[in-house]
Amino acid sequence: MAFSYSAFLNDLSPAWANLNTDADIFNDQYPDALAEDTSWSGFPIYDPAPFPARDTLPTKRRNDAVDDPQPTKRRQFEDVLNAEADAPHALDLDDGARFIELEPSVPDPLQRKVDVCTKNPFMVTGIAHHPKHNHWKETANAQSVKEVNGLLKFSRNTTGSTANLSSEGRSAKASPAEHEQAVTKILRRLPWLPRDFGRGFHMTINEGALLAFYTTAWCQGRTVMKASNSFLKDVTPMCANYPAVRHAIYALASTYILDYEPSEQVEAMAERHYQLSVKSLDQMLLDANNYAPGKEDPLLATIFLLSHGDFINWEYRDKTTIPKWALALQTAQSVLDKSDPGHRYGTPANVQMTTARRHIGGWIEQTSIFAADPTSSTYPIAGQHILKEINRFHQWSELSKEYRYDTTAELLDSCNLDEDGRVTDAAMNTLLGAEAHAASIRIYLHCRFLRKPRQHLDVRTELRTLLRCLDMLPSSGDLFTAQSPFFAVCMAGFVAYRPVDREIVRQWFLVVVDGSRGNVPPAWSAIQRLWEWHDKRPVVPWAGDQVPIHLRPAWWEDMVEEFVRGEGILTYT
Repeated sequence: MAFSYSAFLNDLSPAWANLNTDADIFNDQYPDALAEDTSWSGFPIYDPAPFPARDTLPTKRRNDAVDDPQPTKRRQFEDVLNAEADAPHALDLDDGARFIELEPSVPDPLQRKVDVCTKNPFMVTGIAHHPKHNHWKETANAQSVKEVNGLLKFSRNTTGSTANLSSEGRSAKASPAEHEQAVTKILRRLPWLPRDFGRGFHMTINEGALLAFYTTAWCQGRTVMKASNSFLKDVTPMCANYPAVRHAIYALASTYILDYEPSEQVEAMAERHYQLSVKSLDQMLLDANNYAPGKEDPLLATIFLLSHGDFINWEYRDKTTIPKWALALQTAQSVLDKSDPGHRYGTPANVQMTTARRHIGGWIEQTSIFAADPTSSTYPIAGQHILKEINRFHQWSELSKEYRYDTTAELLDSCNLDEDGRVTDAAMNTLLGAEAHAASIRIYLHCRFLRKPRQHLDVRTELRTLLRCLDMLPSSGDLFTAQSPFFAVCMAGFVAYRPVDREIVRQWFLVVVDGSRGNVPPAWSAIQRLWEWHDKRPVVPWAGDQVPIHLRPAWWEDMVEEFVRGEGILTYT
């Protein structure tokens, strides 16, 4: 197993037990960290967009003309759009059709304007508290757990591990030399860090242990592709120069440790580091230099880490309010827009960006798209174009450079399975996960953009592909990481109506839901609720592809509204 706390801490210098976090550092250096921010006046999740151009108008959410007080001009434009989307030639987008808004472009550098974000999304209600503040005693994970091999990767004993973490001041018995020796011993064991990592900033033994947990237990559970693990290779080194990132990492690690060894000391550390990170983030958001192209990575990393800590602590959130992670996504999207690297280049093909921006920005955009919103608009023509493009590519990863599968059938038929019917190597695990994501996206486009019901042949065909991928993917063990297609599993649950199909989804959740902390339990609860809701409703009618899209039932939006009513706003990533 990748990480053992008892072995890790027990063979440090015997003096390590006397080297504890200096709690006074917090109050001395950050006397205003707990100050209340009363200037928050609300932060909408979805900003109103300007009236779109004629050829980019979206399909309306509802079909009832009586709900539109001024329907004439707008509805005429929508009728034109829907007629174009429903026309036979629209299904073949190669016949001279061009969609400018779907083509890559670079922003005009003369139009770049930076207005810093003045509202910290993690201080919405004033005082910034760790999501587990005053809730650590409610931890459900048993103290007898010896090994975790899911979204976290570590092993532990019931003695000598995180219980030794303390928030008391450092003992005078520990000399500076002993402290430096113990911290150096920790850092030498951590993977992928720069050679001189740690130079220039102070780290206590406890903080070293938290960093060790983050790099070896949490980062190793992100992906099986080690070379492109951005959270390990790009985010972790930011600790040295950016306090906001450093304290966000400590706070996130404390969140998970509280699940397995809850104590007042660890809870105090989690609270302190969370507040320090939020305070530092506040300062970063007000600094225009952090929005310059190429300088945004630490800001994005801090927002990601704090957001992750918020949505995995779903138990303690009020379902009737907008979660902080949803507000933070809006802030992160604003940072991405203002720091667009395209401002430095003349043509799209030449634009370059950091791996941290690509990975974290991709996660931010994916989470924003998949967060439930029944009021957002859809573009049928764009959906048809994406469907055509997504059927053209083949799967590839850094682990499978020698493989080339031109069709989904070739990929599925080439899998070597164990006795349980699961793939056994990281390369095929990655390709299957990617194919599951592609199938889930096609289902989403068919159902949401083109308003096809669950029983439509196109939806059922993609569901069969998706379920076959899921049935061969491991849901525990070394190959099960955050790379696994969680959204694809949820998508299968949204549209599955046959008992045999639902059973595959059920078995996946039953294995994963009892694992390490994550946002899987509320998603499973929501899917079971939706199954009951679907089964009580009449089957969505389908009169054929000849029915214009804008006249088809908007059943997907009805489903999302039911979802939000029951579980609030969730993320499926």
